[in-house]
Amino acid sequence: MQFSTIIVTIAALSMGVSASPYKPVQEPDDTIYMKGAIFSDHKCTKNTKLADWKLQKIEANRCEKYEEHEKIGDEFWTVRSVTIDELKPGCVLRTYSDAGCHFDGRKIEPKTCVGGDKYYRTYYLSCNDLA
Repeated sequence: MQFSTIIVTIAALSMGVSASPYKPVQEPDDTIYMKGAIFSDHKCTKNTKLADWKLQKIEANRCEKYEEHEKIGDEFWTVRSVTIDELKPGCVLRTYSDAGCHFDGRKIEPKTCVGGDKYYRTYYLSCNDLA
């Protein structure tokens, strides 16, 4: 009797039977929600482009700092203009001059340049399908 119990136990373990249900690891969603560019002048001049810029689903619906995600910017906050080439339907991108997405918010429309005398420190990509 003990021998058959041992055989059944070994067989179950070799097949990977477990009391806990299998939970596959989910891959992060890398869907692109926005593509654009950031510039160091206030007119989106081609020769002042700091970086091509894209935002993924994981970056939506929260305040983000340019320098943390784009590896640009320093204490002088060099982002002075922004342009969007592609934007997922249902999403809106705003750029701000403060560190908390509160002051001087400017909505950025696709195929337009948003710039001004101030620098931009943060942005907020809001998307309806993630609310």
